[in-house]
Amino acid sequence: MILIDSQEKTIPSVLGELTNSFIVNNAFLKQIIIKPDTTTTTYDFEIVDVNGRSVYEETNCVGEFNQLVDLPIYGNVTVNITNSSVDEDYLLLLTFRRS
Repeated sequence: MILIDSQEKTIPSVLGELTNSFIVNNAFLKQIIIKPDTTTTTYDFEIVDVNGRSVYEETNCVGEFNQLVDLPIYGNVTVNITNSSVDEDYLLLLTFRRS
């Protein structure tokens, strides 16, 4: 049986940065959506695994980022947003497939 699990959080950035963790165990990351309140906001982000290794990174994003991926995840992950041009709320949505 395949289970799809989406985790959604709305987090404010402070001084152009935010960090938030997602509880995941043994799944495939299938979709990443990051959406700042303003469509012209620029930012960088990375997803870091439980061992502190960067597993996904994008720079110079503008507005909503929506990407389908297929990344194996073996523990919790942390989303780090840096260099945000505006301090505002960000919607973070990660979708996982568990089998």
